[in-house]
Amino acid sequence: MVSKPVQYALIGNPLGHSFSPEYFNSMFREKGIQAEYVLRQLPSIDALTEMIEKMPELRGFNVTIPYKRDIISHLDKLDETASHVGAVNTVKVIRDNGKTTLKGYNTDVAGFLRALTKFLKENVSESHPYPERALILGTGGASAAVAYALDKLNIKYLFLTRSKKLSGQMCQSEKVIEYSDLSPELIYEHRLIINTTPAGMYPDTLAAPPFPWEYLSKHHFFFDLIYNPTQTLAMRISAAHGAKTTNGLEMLHAQADAAWEIWQK
Repeated sequence: MVSKPVQYALIGNPLGHSFSPEYFNSMFREKGIQAEYVLRQLPSIDALTEMIEKMPELRGFNVTIPYKRDIISHLDKLDETASHVGAVNTVKVIRDNGKTTLKGYNTDVAGFLRALTKFLKENVSESHPYPERALILGTGGASAAVAYALDKLNIKYLFLTRSKKLSGQMCQSEKVIEYSDLSPELIYEHRLIINTTPAGMYPDTLAAPPFPWEYLSKHHFFFDLIYNPTQTLAMRISAAHGAKTTNGLEMLHAQADAAWEIWQK
């Protein structure tokens, strides 16, 4: 009997924008690894248990919008970073004597750190000095990982939300403000802008966060975690105002590499 290949997956909703299968399956082919990476769009996180039961060859999976926080209650263990951040984007599936254990990790932190460090190193100059403050657009699971990474770089930050009433527990934090609270002075002080929302992601490529882009300048840096499309509307607008911009593809590759290392342990 021919054994089935080991499987890895990405769960979330929607998933039409994802480059993850292309990245992982290309790596598997190059390294001669008998494995496949598939997409599993779940209608709700409650469908996770059934998915795992139907995929006996599953050894690990990634988690994307909107389940990075919700999945925690479905896991058996968390690593230190995921526990601190309160969000999971990588899960290791451990099968032993008929028992399945799920352990959650957060590789978004390492991926964002690598990508941001490279972005700033390539673009910091006399006209674009190193940013000491940042604005994080969004309050979801990805924003928590970004904030944790910024803490490591000693960059102060504020979260932006459409309404603090919709931000859950985060609304109680003084670090969360509404877009309507922004002023030209505040944007001038916070020269690193990071979009962690799905606004502008394929297929809704004409969307952008409700940010007052006209206040950006040549002194700003804009990092969009979206990687499909490679140039979001927000990136194009930011560049038109002189800001240095980048997308999330470097972060995707970095967090994927970190996830693969976890699955191979």
